[in-house]
Amino acid sequence: MSARPVPALLLVALLSLGVAGCAGSDDSPDRAAATTITPEQPVIQPGAPGEANTTHTGPVVLPVEQASEADVTFVQSMIVHHAQAIEMVDLAEDGLEDEQVRAMADRIRAAQRPEIGAMVAWLAERGELVPPEAEDAGVDVAGHGATLGARARGDSHGHAGSADSMAGMATPEQLQQLGAAQGRKADTLFLRLMTAHHEGALIMLEEHGPQGIDARAREMADEMYVEQTAEIDRMAQLLERLEG
Repeated sequence: MSARPVPALLLVALLSLGVAGCAGSDDSPDRAAATTITPEQPVIQPGAPGEANTTHTGPVVLPVEQASEADVTFVQSMIVHHAQAIEMVDLAEDGLEDEQVRAMADRIRAAQRPEIGAMVAWLAERGELVPPEAEDAGVDVAGHGATLGARARGDSHGHAGSADSMAGMATPEQLQQLGAAQGRKADTLFLRLMTAHHEGALIMLEEHGPQGIDARAREMADEMYVEQTAEIDRMAQLLERLEG
């Protein structure tokens, strides 16, 4: 897969929001349909393809982008996928023996729970429903101003929700085995199942790339791709050491 660069418009928006965050009042809302900023220095906002850039010296309104159906489906699906990764860590942690495997499990949970929170916030900003699996993963959905939807059911593309259809998802039987495993068996089973889970996530990320139009959704996907690719490599090293 080719590199997934962070869009320039998103970088400008983030930098601008950083300026506003320093200068704004404490009672401003966390999220809004549009954000008005007044930068101290001129801000160059890149134009759409084929359009010229524009320079802003006064207040700039940054609207929440219109997301495509593919963006919404991707974010909802990835919440479900992330939630199972956290469930796998919770099931395995008491049986894990190797300290480095335990550290990897902790790292995955520490990364993916905040990512679920970010995806919940993204859906809330766009008035979209949040899969209940977000709450299963320990995320305060109501605190993000989001509304829960029904549990996902899976679709013809194989990545909209159910455990038997989403790429890389562990089966109920595999989860039961993971929860019962102890010691070295738990270490190796966790690494194998989580590697397959991460590889499934990469498939979902690659499929979203050509279809996604929302800059923030694409940025989250880029970050997840880099993070999970690195974790796959690290888990391969751990598995080689344990089975070598």
